[in-house]
Amino acid sequence: FRNRSNCRNILHKKTGRLSRRVAIRNFYKIGPHFRTFRKELSEVIRDKKMPPLTQDDPAFISSAYGVPYPVAAMREYFAVLSRVCANDERRLEIMRQGLGRAPAADNSRQKLFKRLKNSFLDRCMSIM
Repeated sequence: FRNRSNCRNILHKKTGRLSRRVAIRNFYKIGPHFRTFRKELSEVIRDKKMPPLTQDDPAFISSAYGVPYPVAAMREYFAVLSRVCANDERRLEIMRQGLGRAPAADNSRQKLFKRLKNSFLDRCMSIM
């Protein structure tokens, strides 16, 4: 595999062997996407350690999106999350309508609705 282009991107310069450290360093080279991606990422992983992103020319490009892998992963994440949030919003509306016809004593349904709504707001407000 060493002769394949991606494998050549992760060889240690001194030993000529495949290097996990080199692979990780090259994976996070995102070039011109650096500023925008770092801002988007900080909104998603608040209070967590940021990956070692650099503005160096990308070594690994996603064939699905034509951008570095971390950027492609973020785009896929937001695409999936937007579909999930749209589905959850519809589900909450159906539940809300059903609560209007439920007896006031049906506290368990009210609690479930409130818990699902709070979960929805936590996940989905950043993309809406």
